[in-house]
Amino acid sequence: MTKNVIITYLNSKYINNFIKDFVPTLFTDAKYGGKLCVLGYGLTDREKRMILTLNDNIIVKDCVETKQIEVQRNYDILNTIKDLDADVIMTIDAGDVWFQDDFHEIFELCKDKIGVVAESELCSEN
Repeated sequence: MTKNVIITYLNSKYINNFIKDFVPTLFTDAKYGGKLCVLGYGLTDREKRMILTLNDNIIVKDCVETKQIEVQRNYDILNTIKDLDADVIMTIDAGDVWFQDDFHEIFELCKDKIGVVAESELCSEN
């Protein structure tokens, strides 16, 4: 069985969406059974405890925002990957995402490759 890990990142600004939308839809609607590693930027102890009570497969890693979070998370993701016992790793933004259905096929498709999802406005037709 493939060991899948999703890495996400958030600060206190997005905690409500993470708790109310991201986690429930990930584990219930998408039926995700792997680990979820949360890179937390400035989360309070209370927020970290709340996150950990949502599901037994959640790991919280404290991170320090030394640069803009959009840049800093890339460094922290690379450092985190080294410590994970995973076959396939997905990174996804926790701030504005919710899951509508099972997506386990993505992990199979990316087992020996790197998969990327880009927003259409970032893609060129040339």
